[in-house]
Amino acid sequence: MRWFICALAAACVSAALLLPVPASAVVQGYAEPTYTKTSGNDAFWWRWTATTGGDANGNVNYTWYLCFRTYANGVLVEDSNGTSGPGTQNCTGSLRSGPSPSQADYAAMPFQTNTVLQDGTRYDMCASGFYLQPFIWKWDSTSACPWTIVDRNRPQLSVTVGGAAQYTRNPALPLRIDYADATSPPWAGAGGVASNWTCINRGAACSPSGAPNAACSTPADPASRTTFFSCTADVSAQLDGDWYVCAFAADGAVPDNPSGVNQFAQATSNNANLSGTTCGHIVLDRVAPSVTAAADATTVTVGQIVHFSATTSDASGVPGQVEWDFGDNTARGSGTSASHTYTQAGTYQAKASTADGAGNAGAGTVTITVQPAPGGGSGGPGTPPGAPTTPGTPRTPGAPTTPGTPSAPTNPAPGPGTVTQAPSPGAISEQSGGGGTQRTSVAGLSVTAPRRFKLTPSRRKLPLAFTVATPGAVDIALVRAGAVVARGGTSAHQAGTFGFSLKLPTRAKAGTYTLKIVFRPTGKTARTKTLRITVVRPKTKKKPAMARTAARLLQGVPLAR
Repeated sequence: MRWFICALAAACVSAALLLPVPASAVVQGYAEPTYTKTSGNDAFWWRWTATTGGDANGNVNYTWYLCFRTYANGVLVEDSNGTSGPGTQNCTGSLRSGPSPSQADYAAMPFQTNTVLQDGTRYDMCASGFYLQPFIWKWDSTSACPWTIVDRNRPQLSVTVGGAAQYTRNPALPLRIDYADATSPPWAGAGGVASNWTCINRGAACSPSGAPNAACSTPADPASRTTFFSCTADVSAQLDGDWYVCAFAADGAVPDNPSGVNQFAQATSNNANLSGTTCGHIVLDRVAPSVTAAADATTVTVGQIVHFSATTSDASGVPGQVEWDFGDNTARGSGTSASHTYTQAGTYQAKASTADGAGNAGAGTVTITVQPAPGGGSGGPGTPPGAPTTPGTPRTPGAPTTPGTPSAPTNPAPGPGTVTQAPSPGAISEQSGGGGTQRTSVAGLSVTAPRRFKLTPSRRKLPLAFTVATPGAVDIALVRAGAVVARGGTSAHQAGTFGFSLKLPTRAKAGTYTLKIVFRPTGKTARTKTLRITVVRPKTKKKPAMARTAARLLQGVPLAR
């Protein structure tokens, strides 16, 4: 046991907080911080008031001494026996030899002076006073047990700006500082405000200094050893760029004061255990990406394929996916390059749009003028440019074809079918009895077909639309339960869009059919695509028996006997 006495008792008392004890007590402990920062041992302090004893002869005896017990996390780890007399194990010698001093301050440390107390452990050190009563050493019936938790480890921090986002267009940057400490919660200042030092800088990390940032120092849970802080850094008046926010924090430990009774003499956050500096960052980007749209031809004819391209650039270097709107209310395209065929004459504005990583949207446009096709135009009679001719009209070998008109297929697919002007999705749905359309693509071929076809005596042709990127043959088959119900086909001798009507048999039953399309690009491997089409038939009312009999007689059909 290591102990020492305060030389100036009155001065020591005035500078410290005494723990409340009953009025009759003669030993009081000075308050310790809940968490003490110490690299080794810790000094505990008491204030004692002596009790005067006497010997067997009735003479006054001024001998008075203290004995100590130490507990670690509630377990007795250092003991004493005060009734064995002064100077015995963990007991002082007599603290007075006469009537004065009758009161003083005293400090002691657990174990030996050079003992290193265990980090994260609570230590209670109890002091009890003893005096002489005739024939025995007697406890004066009071003990004082100041306590503290040893904390010498530094908290750990992490800083995030904008959550998980890498880019933002909002200059009010949301900050989060996550705190974790093995022993103590964050520093508890006035009003529960902790101490986090922060700095913000564009382009590189920074070093916090000066006073703590009170706006970023209110913990979500002040009593927790694992908590977080939230605040905002406004850089709206600053330039765009990569913004760094760096921080360090203080835990709740107070340095030990072995020199006096006031154990809160150094109770300022800059004297606590301080974390290392850590940073988070985010790219502020408030500028929309630059988009330039272009086409290989800006004046084309109906059915001619147009190849589009887009170039993008952005300050943050991360333009998003390019989306294309061709301006004719058809399906959109995507990517820095796209192809499209216009089926109606007119002037269209194709727009390429994108967004950068911060969410800024940018767009570029190019105007396309579509002229009627030679010999037919948009919506008029004739064969659409790029469309195959009707099967069954082969070209005489070696004979030239009319300019602008593709020759007939050299190997037309068998079965019923008619090449038509390319219908729009709305026209396909209307011609099929309503029910909407569906679209699918396979390398070099795009197909639009109805979802449902209402088969009636006057509606037997299933409307389809094809767009081919290269010349090739198209075979179409409508299959149900493994059997081919209708088959058709044609060939295209140049890229383009055309329509095709597949004729269904009158007695085709209602149900779900598979439309099988096989595209055979010239000189390339065939590709197959399938679609589901529901065929419905309107319900017909059954004639009464007498009406059926009369009809049979009028038709000359003899009645069964």
